[in-house]
Amino acid sequence: TKRNKANEILDAGIDVPEDAMQALIKAGYIFDKDKGFDAETIIDNMSKIGMIESNYTTKRQQTQNDKKGERTGTARGYWQMEPVTAIDLAKNSDYLGDRFNTEFKKSASASLTSMSEKELGELIENDTDLAAAFATAKMITTF
Repeated sequence: TKRNKANEILDAGIDVPEDAMQALIKAGYIFDKDKGFDAETIIDNMSKIGMIESNYTTKRQQTQNDKKGERTGTARGYWQMEPVTAIDLAKNSDYLGDRFNTEFKKSASASLTSMSEKELGELIENDTDLAAAFATAKMITTF
């Protein structure tokens, strides 16, 4: 059922907003050649993930218990990154290396690990580049 729904969404076409595309280009650069993913594949995969996760219409997860218009879930960004997952990646992943730290000097991986889930969630929601980078790191460590 989930696969069919995802295919329906993708068949409708992917319209990636400019801020998301620029973030994906940056993520493609950061993670190019990691675990065999090249920048083009990263951009393609992540643009599809964003379409499936949020349809590029929201940066905050909606839960089943939310009333119409509410969004109280923990996942953030177009790619619906969970802050707890981002913290785990920052603490335990070898993929947030030099290119990541260079791109995110203000929020380099060392300082990200000291943030609370709430603080990191707000940062991910408001920083599309960081959201794309974390979501990409999750993709390449999962696939």
